[in-house]
Amino acid sequence: MKKLWLAVLLNFLLGGAAYLYLGRRRLFGVLVIIGFVVWGVDSLVTPMSVGEVAADLILAGAFAYDGYREAKEVNRLRQ
Repeated sequence: MKKLWLAVLLNFLLGGAAYLYLGRRRLFGVLVIIGFVVWGVDSLVTPMSVGEVAADLILAGAFAYDGYREAKEVNRLRQ
């Protein structure tokens, strides 16, 4: 059984990490992680606006929710 809370936390903190943890959509997970790393490095170089911070939080929430749904599906398939 995969832990739902861990999938949520992984995808909230680093979008794509939960997919690697769950063993599903691995290529997508790797590409999302690369995108977040590039975005993070860019945000260190240029100041972020309020809109960019809001977009980051919305994306993190969306990835967290998707990680939760994926973990539920993985657990359902393994029963």
